[in-house]
Amino acid sequence: MNTFSRSSSNNNKLNIAIGPYAALLSHVANEFRLRIILNDRLKDGIEYKNAFDGHEAVDKLLGIINSRDRSLAVRVGRALGTQQLFHDVIYERRLVDSSFEIYQFDDPTAAPTAATDEFPNGVYTELTFCYSPTCIYDDKPCYSYYCPKRIAERVRLFFRRQQSVDSTLEKSSLSINSLQYQRPIELWIDVVSKEVRDSVSKAEWKRQEAIFELVCTEENFIKTIEYMWIEPIRVSEEIIPNPKKREFFIRTVFANIMEIYDLHVQMLSAFQNRQAQNPTVSNIGDIMHDFMDRFDPFIEYGASQYNAKFVLEQERATNGAFAAFAKKTEEHPVSRKLPLNGYLSQPTTRIGRYNLLLEGILKHTPSNNSDSEMIPKVMETIKGILTRMNATAGRAKNRFDLDRINAHLRFKNPEDVIDLRLCDEERQIIKEDKLRKSHSNDSNEFQVILFDHYLAIAKIKIENAQQHYIIQRPPIPIELLSISIGEPGKSGGTSGGGSGGGLMSSRSQFPITFTHLGRKGAGSLTLYSSSVPARRPWFDKIRDIQILSDKRRALFAPIPAVKEQNFFVLTKINHMVTFNDGRQYVLAADDGVYVGHTERSSVPRKVLAIERVTQVAVLPSAQKLLVLADRTLYEYALSVVNGSPNDRPSSNKIRTHVPFFHVGFCLKRHLVCVPRISPLQTTITVFEAQRPEEYHKKHLHKKADALGKMPSPLDVPMRQFSVYGVPSEVWDIELSKSLMLVTTSRGVIIWDMRDTKKMFRPLLNPDDPMLRFITVREKDHLIPTRKRIVMFRTPEAQHIVCYDEFAFYIDGEGNRVRPDFLIEWEGSPDGYAFNYPYIMAFDQSFIEVRNIFTVR
Repeated sequence: MNTFSRSSSNNNKLNIAIGPYAALLSHVANEFRLRIILNDRLKDGIEYKNAFDGHEAVDKLLGIINSRDRSLAVRVGRALGTQQLFHDVIYERRLVDSSFEIYQFDDPTAAPTAATDEFPNGVYTELTFCYSPTCIYDDKPCYSYYCPKRIAERVRLFFRRQQSVDSTLEKSSLSINSLQYQRPIELWIDVVSKEVRDSVSKAEWKRQEAIFELVCTEENFIKTIEYMWIEPIRVSEEIIPNPKKREFFIRTVFANIMEIYDLHVQMLSAFQNRQAQNPTVSNIGDIMHDFMDRFDPFIEYGASQYNAKFVLEQERATNGAFAAFAKKTEEHPVSRKLPLNGYLSQPTTRIGRYNLLLEGILKHTPSNNSDSEMIPKVMETIKGILTRMNATAGRAKNRFDLDRINAHLRFKNPEDVIDLRLCDEERQIIKEDKLRKSHSNDSNEFQVILFDHYLAIAKIKIENAQQHYIIQRPPIPIELLSISIGEPGKSGGTSGGGSGGGLMSSRSQFPITFTHLGRKGAGSLTLYSSSVPARRPWFDKIRDIQILSDKRRALFAPIPAVKEQNFFVLTKINHMVTFNDGRQYVLAADDGVYVGHTERSSVPRKVLAIERVTQVAVLPSAQKLLVLADRTLYEYALSVVNGSPNDRPSSNKIRTHVPFFHVGFCLKRHLVCVPRISPLQTTITVFEAQRPEEYHKKHLHKKADALGKMPSPLDVPMRQFSVYGVPSEVWDIELSKSLMLVTTSRGVIIWDMRDTKKMFRPLLNPDDPMLRFITVREKDHLIPTRKRIVMFRTPEAQHIVCYDEFAFYIDGEGNRVRPDFLIEWEGSPDGYAFNYPYIMAFDQSFIEVRNIFTVR
């Protein structure tokens, strides 16, 4: 439901804004769930998943109802809590404006029904609009006795009469159905004689009160367990008629609670025996210490809670007789209207409270008492138990969620079906949340699940009170997942300043783009989060899991040649080479040539101011730097790497109309291959880079310089080694020990550089049937060959050929060998490197590393 809200401004103009009506609790509840950020939080040493604190809840409600009155926000929040939108994690407090109080949403995914899927509803009178049209111009009440502003004023007046808003809220924070009301009214001072009271000091009196509270709350805890519904369910044949199902329900929901009960009955008996010995209890730590070794049942019980709550809610949703019994029992005065979940959480809550109680005792314990040493030991033991319990419960929840997803998982498109291996022991759910398809609040929701190995995007469908996951797109492997964050998009209306904050403020939807990298990837999908804090964890979690995955599977240690953020953002880098044993590098950029050192503190600096540089190469033996700029190939003396653009160094022009060039070592020479390309014919001119000292020796007798001065590198010309003609367009050139491999539009051809006849042959035997998946597509008018094809020779004297989609072995005649071996690249690589036994394929977005023996 949308409504017009009317607000006044300084110039008395009427502002009209469209948005949800904040007086409607269903709208407030919906907005609250969207805005609140859920995290794992600790209370009394116990970790609670997907929780939020009271202070944060009040902050969000203030923004929703457009008010600065925190007490009003608390009252609205309590109205939502009464309708079970959320609950205190220990089911004891209503909403309190405190960061120490932790709350969780009632989980509708455990057993979704039509009822539980609905938000709370009702009208909050203080936030309604007045019927008087003139009331919109002022924040004060109008003439009407029933003006909502007047009602709100009376409420505020009521709270002012109390000591303070905070103390009032704190005093009324205990829920009327709280288990705290089980605590006995009497204190230690009320149950001992006057003689005993007069015989102890004030410090000892406080210590005895703290010990007495420990014993009384222990007794209350046992009464709580005794109240569990186990026997009524077990003896009745109507609540759960099937005997096997009944026993399964009791065994699953209540787990080992009777084992915990027996343990605490014994511990209470020990406490009471100590009290019976003397009204003034000398020490209590030794009893606690004796029982600590028997607290392992708590760990087992904590791990069973997620499955227990699921089975409980599932039975409530599918069994009308049980639902009626549960409703009647929970509403009975003896139950204090607490849900069964409130009782089931008591064992784990109890162990978390021991340290608070023991700390109260220790605070008033003299140093000469044995408890001063024993209680800290007990508290440390309890901390260890809580740590184990939290870890075990976390693993149990992870396994429970994985099993639930795995049991109700299916794919929208049959071609997307893969085995996600959710039953693997090490599998983890890193993050799971709902994201929207578009800016609109009414758009479809996706359940996005980040596993430790895949990202899955699903839609939830409820069937037979079960939540089913329909995978919408191919799951994205973590290694091929890229995430980016865009600018927010506006959704909803704008806020108004009407009475009582009757309008929710406009909300931006914050985009997250998930990209499936690689040739087989499904592309990008943009979804929308409700806030920046809700969106940020996606980026952080994905980055963290990718870093961890890279570390676990790392075969090479990357060395950052150019430090992040040390280079101009607008400078496009087209090519990079290293020299000087990898200690320096040269960058070809759109605005010139840059040189840098591969040290952490190094920043690249410009040495040549020349536009549109697409390729560079260093010839150490010739002391030259080759630069391809604007399709013209130049040579510079290598000394320019130590200069600056202002030096305007000399250069020689080698060729024009050059699309690319290749430098390699062949026939024990440094050769430079420079093609001149046309659609029907390509000429490849091969130059040899001459060493200045060798050239100097050969031509010294021709020089007039009697001193024999060494010529400049630019004075040493590039010697033309040979010229080759190719009857097609050339895309790439590679040199091996004695061969030149040329990638053309009709496939790869080979020249033996030792052959004076300059006859070429195809790299692959076109008659080999095992190579038809490649040779067929290289024929005219079919799928063109990728422009970058490379061949490597292994130490076993085998040749592995890397195409854009595949890599495979061939022999010296171009026939395929090892037909069982075939690498299918995930990406579309345009560059390769070989470091035995691994091949690295360079895609525009990622680097793929494969083993030449295992393919993996």
